[in-house]
Amino acid sequence: MKGEITRSGLGDLLKALMDQGRTTTVYVHTDDNHLIAVGLDRGELVYLICGPRQGERALPAIQKMQSGTYRLDDTASTRSRPGVRMPTRETLLSLLATGSEAPVDDSRGTEERLCAVLTRYMGPIAPL
Repeated sequence: MKGEITRSGLGDLLKALMDQGRTTTVYVHTDDNHLIAVGLDRGELVYLICGPRQGERALPAIQKMQSGTYRLDDTASTRSRPGVRMPTRETLLSLLATGSEAPVDDSRGTEERLCAVLTRYMGPIAPL
């Protein structure tokens, strides 16, 4: 199955697939040239990817989607991604339906994360 889809249409499609207990991967190529991949295993969300972001961290990028084209692939791997925190079904479907703000725990800013990584390699001089 493939065709055109909007953000709310993606929410409706995912809800239907989850309710049916389907095992499939939904690929969406957005109009702003991003790729979204949603993996379902027997109706359960097992992975969510948008560009380099996975799980809950992909929600802000997915929230920006307006429309695109989609296709279902029943042959793609639907194995979960270890160590990736997935949003709940309700969170994902609510975000797609309303475009509301994604409840993402990104309490550390980019500068702070970069400083932590650099400190590991450069030592205490990194924050300067």
